[in-house]
Amino acid sequence: MKLKNILGIIISVLTIMLGGFVLFSLGFILLAIIINGFQILGETPSGEVSSEMLMFAAYLVGAIIIILGAKWLLTKEQLKHTLRAAALALVLMVVLVMIGIALYKQTDLIILLAGGVVIIPLFILLYIKKANWTYLFATVFVACIGIYGVLMNIEI
Repeated sequence: MKLKNILGIIISVLTIMLGGFVLFSLGFILLAIIINGFQILGETPSGEVSSEMLMFAAYLVGAIIIILGAKWLLTKEQLKHTLRAAALALVLMVVLVMIGIALYKQTDLIILLAGGVVIIPLFILLYIKKANWTYLFATVFVACIGIYGVLMNIEI
């Protein structure tokens, strides 16, 4: 392989990894703004059904905004595969975090199986469609982060 090709691959990998995390961090900043807004208004999760439902609705709206933003990026014609793969990494991170939140008190095996239900079919679909390697890398990268997070009991 030529040095230029190797550097291109390295830059693509770093862009996917760092780009996914930057987008994911921006999502958490949006979520923090929502939570802080509710705290300023005096609506904190206190065990009341209405308050918890309101917080869940805010989380859902935040996730939808992030996913629609990623969808917009994925359909934009001038984006290259690397940036699209970074956006895919963001969406997968959001989905896996939401699964982790939904299954918080469950065993690690159940959380890993639920994540696998999302990751494995996506990987197979990308492989069958002969997608660019960046999409496959983004999928495996996020899956590895998710597995590591579950096994090391990392909480967000």
